[in-house]
Amino acid sequence: VEKDLVQSIFYLLSDKNFKNVYIEPDSKIAGTYIFENYNSIIVKSLTTKAPLQNVQKISIPKIEKLLVDLFCDKNLLIAYQGNEMISIFKIALSEYEINYSTLLHYSRRRKKEPELKDFLLKNIKVSKNYLL
Repeated sequence: VEKDLVQSIFYLLSDKNFKNVYIEPDSKIAGTYIFENYNSIIVKSLTTKAPLQNVQKISIPKIEKLLVDLFCDKNLLIAYQGNEMISIFKIALSEYEINYSTLLHYSRRRKKEPELKDFLLKNIKVSKNYLL
C-alpha cells in the first residue's frame, strides 16, 4: 500500500477481525510467526514507481512486479525460493506476456537488476536480447 497508509490498513484489517496481520515483518518475525500460520496478511509500503494496473478502478500489481518481488523478498517469501521460484518464473513467462523493460526497471528500483538478469540468464534461459 502507499507508504502513508500502512498503519491505517493494518488497523482496518485488525478492526475487521482479520487474524495474523503484520506490518513489514523482518525475517525473524516471519520465521517465528508468519510461517506457522496458513493464512497471514502482510502489509508493506509500496515501492515508488511499482508496476501497477487498474482493473475495474482497483489498482493491482502487474505480473512484472509480482515476479520481481518474489525474487527480491527472499526472506519473506522463503517458501517460494529455489526450484519453486524457477518453476514460477518459467510458468509466468510461458503463460503471460512479460514486459522485460518493466521487469528490469522495477528490479533496478529494488536494487536487484544485475542479480535478476543473472538469474534469468542462468536459470530461466531467457535470451540476452530481452535483457538489454
